[in-house]
Amino acid sequence: MKRIPLLSVLLLLPALSLVVVVGCSKPTVEKDKDKTKDKDKTEKPSPGVKTEITSDTKAVVKGTVKVKGGKFPEMKEVAALGMHGDKETCLKGGHNDKNDQTWIGKNGAVENVVVWLEPPADKKYKITDALKEPFKKTVEIDQPFCMYRPHVVGVLAKDQAIQFLNSATLTHNVKLHFGNPLIAKPLDDNLGPGKKSDTRTMDVTKESLFTAECTAHTWMRARVFVSPHPYFAVTKEDGTFSIANVPVDTELSVVYWHESLGTDLGSKKELKKASFKAGDTSLEIELEAK
Repeated sequence: MKRIPLLSVLLLLPALSLVVVVGCSKPTVEKDKDKTKDKDKTEKPSPGVKTEITSDTKAVVKGTVKVKGGKFPEMKEVAALGMHGDKETCLKGGHNDKNDQTWIGKNGAVENVVVWLEPPADKKYKITDALKEPFKKTVEIDQPFCMYRPHVVGVLAKDQAIQFLNSATLTHNVKLHFGNPLIAKPLDDNLGPGKKSDTRTMDVTKESLFTAECTAHTWMRARVFVSPHPYFAVTKEDGTFSIANVPVDTELSVVYWHESLGTDLGSKKELKKASFKAGDTSLEIELEAK
């Protein structure tokens, strides 16, 4: 048997140690890679989970809605009204109580336009009690003659109630149709002169539009816009609107709806996407006369 010199053995020892170290380190690297993969998995948001918008709410979005060309289309008289037994009382309401209610306003400014701000698809608003506070007051719709006043209202889901009044000298029947079981029961009240309906709140997860009608006077219609967030407004007689406490430096979609566009929110229009700074931002919206 051939002997290996002691010096050769000593020279081989460092090389053997290196092989052992390299051979043992490989599983450690693989293990570290697995940890990194696990970390990446935990840091990614789950599908369908929306990130809450937490930026300062110091912006105010306001503006005016006008009709293109400055002139409303001619509104036709309601034919059914002229043949109704309550015609004499109904017509005491004047011009706006005998014509179609789509175009109402002054000097080309459009009333009853709903304007709201939609967050990106992957985000949601952080809605505090302070943001809800201005919406605690019940929204009222009156029936002084044979048309609803106002014709369009907006309410905050869950927190804001709606109620119908009858300041007329005749009886109305209020029906508020929800289509889906969004509340415990639909509103269906016979209202004699001077009476008020029950109040109702609505629970929606997205912007929704409902219709109120009077079965005693079948031409009567009112639109109820319900929003899950406080970032909406309905234009006044002068066409103006104002949305307060808007998050800054977050891209939002400015969206609007008017009855001339269609009878549901599938006809809504997007004005633009924008990020707002602290303070007031003024917008102008122009509607086609049709």
